[in-house]
Amino acid sequence: MTSNNVDTSKAGTYNVTYSVTDAAGNTATKTITVTVNDAPDTTKPEITASDKTLTVGDSFDPKAGVTATDNKDGDITSKIQVTSNNVDTSKAGTYNVTYSVTDAAGNTATKTITVTSKTMLQTTNQTGNHQRSDKTLTVGDSFDP
Repeated sequence: MTSNNVDTSKAGTYNVTYSVTDAAGNTATKTITVTVNDAPDTTKPEITASDKTLTVGDSFDPKAGVTATDNKDGDITSKIQVTSNNVDTSKAGTYNVTYSVTDAAGNTATKTITVTSKTMLQTTNQTGNHQRSDKTLTVGDSFDP
């Protein structure tokens, strides 16, 4: 072997040259190509999504605020699919939304969030009449708030 630059720690194409000389002084040379491939990508992407609380009647976009990243492909948010969504904002309840995303290597991640739809709280006057108006007093007058 006359040259060998193969580096198995990183992907690439390398040449290895062999040279042989016989007793008569005849030389033969052969160069081969060695290809080192990246290890297979088996890491699933990551979906970032949080549980949400809504008020009945609110609009709801299941993809709002949801992102996906991959260790090789980077930002793959545009590839997110909503695979299940039973949210009904017209009535109170607890619902689920499930997301799925697949990277270029075929690794798939899923994530499910909970969406809670609540009715708006109504406050009622429990202490009686609160219809008050401005008062003008003279020094020394008594005042009953």
